[in-house]
Amino acid sequence: MARQANPSPREKRGYWIVRLRGRDVHLGKDKRKAFLKFYRLMAREYDTEQPGRPETVAGAIDRWRGLHPNPKHQGWLRRFAEFAGRTYLDDVTDDLLHNYHDHLLKAEYQPTDKNGKAIGKVKRLSLETIRNYIGDAGSVLRLAAKRKWCAMPELPVLEKTEYRDRGTDRAELWSKLDGLGLRAGRILKFLASTGARPSEGCGLKWEHVQFAISACVIPRHKTSKATGEPRVIPLTDEALDVLHKTPHTGEYVFLSRLGKPYTPRGLRSIAVRRLGVNPYALRHCYAQACIDEGVVPEVVTRMMGHRTSRMVWTYARIRDEQMIQAASRLRLRKDAAAG
Repeated sequence: MARQANPSPREKRGYWIVRLRGRDVHLGKDKRKAFLKFYRLMAREYDTEQPGRPETVAGAIDRWRGLHPNPKHQGWLRRFAEFAGRTYLDDVTDDLLHNYHDHLLKAEYQPTDKNGKAIGKVKRLSLETIRNYIGDAGSVLRLAAKRKWCAMPELPVLEKTEYRDRGTDRAELWSKLDGLGLRAGRILKFLASTGARPSEGCGLKWEHVQFAISACVIPRHKTSKATGEPRVIPLTDEALDVLHKTPHTGEYVFLSRLGKPYTPRGLRSIAVRRLGVNPYALRHCYAQACIDEGVVPEVVTRMMGHRTSRMVWTYARIRDEQMIQAASRLRLRKDAAAG
């Protein structure tokens, strides 16, 4: 018997519907809840032969989601359910995730506002979004393989998202920062001149700032549970200049025009609109500047607030010019004679 094509929800007159067994099933108006209901329908529809063991990828998705109820996974698994939800677990092949990755690279989407109205141009998925989609799909199949439901497919090699920094780019970035308004310009300049995380800049309080030692000491931060130490952010001359020019009008250092502290999401919106980069790119730029100035990786690790020095190399890289200069300073014959 020929198997039907994968059913997929579609929007019709403000409602999300899916066609199952020759009839339209209404899933509601809310897109997130509609696809959540779609996953459950798929698992119930095609997971009836062996109780306790799902027959299709849709059933495995539903089992995995029961263990990981975070709402963000619903959106990340939506495309995987559309792409391979009807596939039987016995038919899962080694190239399933490779084919899914190729599909995501070609996929497009239409940005919408909070009312569901289309805005802007049709876009391609970012590399970071594709990484999230593949990660969750791999986790579902890893659970299925662990429980002997199917063989684990081979994971595709994903392209890394890196901040490609060059001297001209850095100069252009600071030129844009100087052209920003006072409020947003202060906090973005602080991030660019300290390498602080956006969340650390948004939550920075005056009690954390210690001008006597030219540093900010934050007791609770991203890696505080792992390291058991406060986050010490050394202040450069540019960062000190920003703090000295910032009015002391409340508990938090950087306040928006509404008198409230910035949120990482709001700050990202401003940076993308005004600078064309994510605020994390300022952190990458700072790490690369430290490496270019010859700061040893162990010190850069402490400056960036990482647990291990391995993370430094996700932000910065050794340039060819640095390797050539290092090689030119070596005196191998002299060192051998001295030994």
